[in-house]
Amino acid sequence: MESKRTFTREQLHYLHLLSKEYPTVQAAGTEIIKLQAILNLPKGTEHFLSDIHGEYEAFLHILNSCSGEVKDKLNELFGDTLSQSELDEMATLIYYPSEKLALVSDTIEDLDAWYRITLNRLVQLCRWVSVKYTRNKVRSAIPDDFKEIIDELLHTRPDEENKKNHYKVANQQVMKSLKYASVGRRLKKRDFRRLWITRISAAVAPYGLNYSKFMNGVKKAGIEMNRKSLSEMAIQDAAAFAALVEKAKAAL
Repeated sequence: MESKRTFTREQLHYLHLLSKEYPTVQAAGTEIIKLQAILNLPKGTEHFLSDIHGEYEAFLHILNSCSGEVKDKLNELFGDTLSQSELDEMATLIYYPSEKLALVSDTIEDLDAWYRITLNRLVQLCRWVSVKYTRNKVRSAIPDDFKEIIDELLHTRPDEENKKNHYKVANQQVMKSLKYASVGRRLKKRDFRRLWITRISAAVAPYGLNYSKFMNGVKKAGIEMNRKSLSEMAIQDAAAFAALVEKAKAAL
């Protein structure tokens, strides 16, 4: 005769919460199987750091490069087919996508060809690094705006005869999205530049300077601050900005 199991009040509380998420034995069993499968997957890389105060840029680079894992994966996959400069270009694109795309849009003549080649390489890389993870886990890491189409690119092979057109259409849609995003970034950058110049011009006018003279004085004085930093200082720290203006005037 089976003995009836008893639960504490705390255990019953958690069982009640779990029953809302998994109302049937089948639902609970399916989740347990999935979690057991995930536990058997390779674990992620752990990188321990200390004393990073004041090292924001270096710390950010470590995060963006996944502690060097990105470069290793690129070498594993493309080391025999791409030159070192091409590998470095891809690595930079992955580390700093916004900055790299802005640069590319200004320097590459045949953007369509660049997008097509680069996108195919990135899809190959994503397949390579995601193979050890569940499809659901990979999907959860994809931005919502591109979730469906990137999932199709990752799991549709362009060499499958009956899916060639499907892959091509998906590829073209991502290329269009990337181009529109590049245009948007360029316009946004232009608008911010205008805003910073307007702010600086208004801030230096009481000192008898215009924007061009002030920036020339800043350069001659050896002050290494960009337009964004100068405009923010003018708004947030008027006293410090006034001292900087006087230093720039003295250098003219």
